Amino acid sequence: MKRKKIKNSSSKDIMGIVDHLGEIRKRLFTIIIVFFIFTLISFNYADDLVNMLIENSQNLGYSLVYLAPGELFSQYIKVSLVIGIAFSSPIILFQVWAFIRPGLKKGEKVVVFLSLFSGLICFLIGAAFAYMIAVPLMLNFFMTVDQNQIVLPTISIQNYINFIMSTLITFGLVFEMPVITVF
Repeated sequence: MKRKKIKNSSSKDIMGIVDHLGEIRKRLFTIIIVFFIFTLISFNYADDLVNMLIENSQNLGYSLVYLAPGELFSQYIKVSLVIGIAFSSPIILFQVWAFIRPGLKKGEKVVVFLSLFSGLICFLIGAAFAYMIAVPLMLNFFMTVDQNQIVLPTISIQNYINFIMSTLITFGLVFEMPVITVF
């Protein structure tokens, strides 16, 4: 007796664990390649970006130094990595969206897509706010702590860039709070 296979129209849409692993591998590969490309491109402009940050600190009255031989170069790499993440984040979010989209219902797709998109926009607004308003105010405040001007405001380039990056990321995440609350 032969068994007839019953074809279910939705059975072709069901993926097994191996299919999911293959799909995630493909998405991760795309993310890594795009991140690597953007990081390499941004490394060519890292000197300009670090010089821009140095000029901003000098305008506020700080003088920057590096304390270890490779400190300045490591900051170029750090800035390149952060810029690489920033510029590849739309592709990263799209790959995440493309991976989870098939498992969502129509209403869920809209909510998740709008959450990802508005989260990115809110993060960028928060980082821009931090760079243009909060960081100069904070640096001015720290400059005025020493009322007698006894201590010279000299900081290392590593500490300065770490301060800038952590402030940008913190404000970006704080500005995402409305999206997280709604989601």
